[in-house]
Amino acid sequence: MQADTQLRRPRRRRLSSSVVAILGLIAVFAIVSPDFLSIENAVSILLQSSVLAIIAFGMTMVIVSGGMNLSLGAIPGLAGVVCAMSLRAGAPVGLSVVYALGSGLVCGAIVGFLVGAFGMAPFIATLGMAGIAEGLALALSGGGAVFMPSDAIQRLGSGVFLFLPIPVWIAAAVFAVTLVMLKATVYGTYLYAVGGNEDAARLSGINVALVKLTLYSLVGLLAAVAGLVLAGRMNTAHPSGAVGMEFEAVAATVVGGTRLGGGRGNVTGTVLGVLIVSILRAGLNMTGLPAPWQMVILGALITGTLVADAMMRNRERRYAA
Repeated sequence: MQADTQLRRPRRRRLSSSVVAILGLIAVFAIVSPDFLSIENAVSILLQSSVLAIIAFGMTMVIVSGGMNLSLGAIPGLAGVVCAMSLRAGAPVGLSVVYALGSGLVCGAIVGFLVGAFGMAPFIATLGMAGIAEGLALALSGGGAVFMPSDAIQRLGSGVFLFLPIPVWIAAAVFAVTLVMLKATVYGTYLYAVGGNEDAARLSGINVALVKLTLYSLVGLLAAVAGLVLAGRMNTAHPSGAVGMEFEAVAATVVGGTRLGGGRGNVTGTVLGVLIVSILRAGLNMTGLPAPWQMVILGALITGTLVADAMMRNRERRYAA
């Protein structure tokens, strides 16, 4: 009982520290730039964070299962390019969206099959898929951005519903579905079980290979949704438009309390992590800091997050012992 209490304390502290970090960042950037507290900027931050949130929710499920997915920055670009090229070829909007979502689903299914059936390390399988997806997107687009010739897709990325951008509502819907899936379904229990102890999960009768196949397929589908939202917001589909966002998603997920290695995590914490990353990026933009230095700071955040997670896991092992 005492050990369980000790294990919960770091989790509560991490969520509390995330809230403190958000308030601290808001206070700092409000001092540097008074416009930071404007309603327009708040809505802009929510809009900018929506694509990252969709990807991060998928990353949360993957990490909970004990895996990793480095293809989540490349699949959105492929999905956006597939949709744009299909529209330019004369296909209806609905069918083009199906093609785009299908591209993400297929990429995810291939990874899930390699990881689940062949036991390939998720890091290797998803790294390979990242190269394949980005390469296909570059080949289809001719190496450049492709204009999105659809008002419907553009509204998907930049339209407004009930005073909030539509991408925010999409991210909220993905959050709700992911939350229910992890906390209130048998499948969610399977994900935690596989991430906690894969061998024990297999011995208890869980079809681990099927769980991984469906998981990576679903996460690939979510990445394609993020790609459509991003392409609609930019009015163009860029093959590398979301490349690098997978690392921000890992940082947001870990900051939110999901443990690398699996078995523990929640999407509510991931929301806080996404806000930290998005507020930091927006604040740095408003300060006029050059883009290379923004990359340095965000990279330091990601590295620091992973180091802190490793230290936390070591501490939890000592408590458990």
